[in-house]
Amino acid sequence: MKERSVKNVPIHNYLGESAPPAWEFTFGDGDIVLKSAVYLARNFADYRFPHLASDDELKKIADTVRGIIKDLAMEEIAMDRLTAVEGEILADKRIVARCFLNGRKYRSLFLKNNGKDIIAVNEEDHILICFKREGLGFFELLDKAFKVDDMLDAEADIAYDETFGYLSSLPSRVGTGLRAVTILHLPALSYTKNIKNTADIAGKLGLDFVSLYGAKEKDWQGNLFVLSNHKTIGFPEADTVKKVENFAREVAATERRGREVLDKHRKDPLADVVWRAYGLLEHSKILTEKEALDAASKLQMGSDMGIIDKIPGSFFGEIFTLSRRSYLRNLAGSDGDVEHLRAIIANKTIRKYMK
Repeated sequence: MKERSVKNVPIHNYLGESAPPAWEFTFGDGDIVLKSAVYLARNFADYRFPHLASDDELKKIADTVRGIIKDLAMEEIAMDRLTAVEGEILADKRIVARCFLNGRKYRSLFLKNNGKDIIAVNEEDHILICFKREGLGFFELLDKAFKVDDMLDAEADIAYDETFGYLSSLPSRVGTGLRAVTILHLPALSYTKNIKNTADIAGKLGLDFVSLYGAKEKDWQGNLFVLSNHKTIGFPEADTVKKVENFAREVAATERRGREVLDKHRKDPLADVVWRAYGLLEHSKILTEKEALDAASKLQMGSDMGIIDKIPGSFFGEIFTLSRRSYLRNLAGSDGDVEHLRAIIANKTIRKYMK
């Protein structure tokens, strides 16, 4: 038998400060659209959906996928071997969905390209293909996803209905099985209270626009928002990604205009907000996750607008990763006093970047 080129990977490669998160927020010159991703859900016709399948079925599904994608030379993580904290870190880094963390056997994660190329096996569907990149570039990602899809289709019978399209355990995935997602940093729209208007326009276009963290406005963190398609039936994949990408460009343009207005008419109050954020990160002794991410967002906007000296593009991503409770629990070995530990890390990080 030919040796498979899928290899198991130590989980610590994807944990910790130096590990590259799949949604690592690295800013260029005034970036607003941070990341794009496409997700493609597929199921084998011969097996029940994962939540109904037996362990024997799940094992056969995992073995089948592993054999089909062997030439992709991806790294494999067996999800049932992770600790609860390790799973939470992968979820916080948006490498896996939280529904993937229930500890059931024969759930595997195949990774490549520092966690930007992902195939999840036995999640809510048998296979969830995902490709991610910085900025916009949906068509490039869609092409990569289709190549994996073609590999699966050539070797297995994929669940498909002539009326509804590709079948899924989730009604929202039935049809093309495609979800196109982009994450945007929108501090000016948040500052000027224009997020709801943006969400309303997105809804009229058949798109979803929500906060990355926090359902209610008071709980939003870091001024990060997710734009994605809502419908997967009746819309060709190319039309879907084009709609998401075009609206993302419109939102980015609106954010830039908002920053220009603030710079012209609210420069001193805005500078005060930015410098207060700097003080919070440098001198706080106790820091909540929301406080850390909101302050980092304000500093990033201040850097983009020239209010403070330019900070490296990796600053916000580092604060984002190091502020998550899961990372701090892993670092401390327990829940401990995470707010105090978060403040210490924020103090060191801000001094490292703004000497």
